[in-house]
Amino acid sequence: MLIVISVLLAILEGGWKHKLKNYNHFFFYITTGLYVLHLIGILYSEDKAAAMFDIQQKLSLVLFPIIFFADNLYYIKDKILKSFVVACILAGIICLINAFYHYYISFNSDSFFYSQFSVIMHASYFAMYLCFSIAVLLFNPNIIKNKIFKYVAIAFMTLLIVLTSSKSGVLAMLTLYLLVLIRVIYIEKSVKKAILGVSVMVAAGLILFVVYPKSVIRLIQMKNTIEHHDNSELNTTSSRIVIWKHSLHIIANNLWIGVGTGDIKSALKKEYNKSSEYELTQKNLNAHNQYLQTFIGLGLPGIVLLLSVLGALLYKSYITQNHEGILMALLIGFNLLFESMFETQAGVVFIAFFISYFLSISKNKSQETIFAS
Repeated sequence: MLIVISVLLAILEGGWKHKLKNYNHFFFYITTGLYVLHLIGILYSEDKAAAMFDIQQKLSLVLFPIIFFADNLYYIKDKILKSFVVACILAGIICLINAFYHYYISFNSDSFFYSQFSVIMHASYFAMYLCFSIAVLLFNPNIIKNKIFKYVAIAFMTLLIVLTSSKSGVLAMLTLYLLVLIRVIYIEKSVKKAILGVSVMVAAGLILFVVYPKSVIRLIQMKNTIEHHDNSELNTTSSRIVIWKHSLHIIANNLWIGVGTGDIKSALKKEYNKSSEYELTQKNLNAHNQYLQTFIGLGLPGIVLLLSVLGALLYKSYITQNHEGILMALLIGFNLLFESMFETQAGVVFIAFFISYFLSISKNKSQETIFAS
């Protein structure tokens, strides 16, 4: 409802001559183009009801570009990012309070683990939000200027990511800290700071392994499943591997235009049934990879446009020296490998919001440089 209200306000405030001029831009076309392709995909979908639900689910892909490209919102960039970081911290506090409450009642430590801990949304999505918030704090000194508060917030959100036990979230966080380490060594030329950072990370990792091994165990399980190709017992990793194999088979048979916006799950179900993967059929799982999901539904044009949107965000953020935009492109690109994030509101709203926002503020080459000093 807040998104719809924002669009209505953008319409009612007028100034359409100026706004239409802003919409005449390559970035606006590619961000809205993906939604247009989903609309076209309805025409050759057999399941029209599923197709209509899908385009309703993805409405943010067209609404946020309409909002953000209408005006230059660069001057409130830090306020938007600060609001997001504060909201993630508050959400983490709520999850912790809930976990302690349930632990007090049941004395079950699972209250601090995965979906039982992340009660606001799916653990993978919450971990992605937290990871981006950490990235913002690390690369934008204007969000929290007090260094003590900043590093306490980073440590707190790092703990939250561990408690979500999201494999993609933990891997994304570790990759982020590796990028920070590279920046410290090659840009800041501070070997002492790098050694201190590595020491803290190793010590924290060992403590977490002893105190809270469940998050590490999930990563070890993923590693063993991949190395030994063991799909006999379905878990979150092995099921993904099976689904991805079926997805590639569907793509090979529907390369050019896909199966249609509403027929993705039905196509996957047919593949599961052919291979007697009845457990996957009952769970009605999607591709658990947005690249494959888009490729199945919209074919080659869909995957090309999706990659173009991410590529445009990465390229334009790089040449305008927008650290947050670069990290957002990398974070989204990484997480799309493990979840079909356009299939849930928690995913598509987050992605559409920040892609539209960063592309809209990057369209003007005269922007000031926002590299952290």
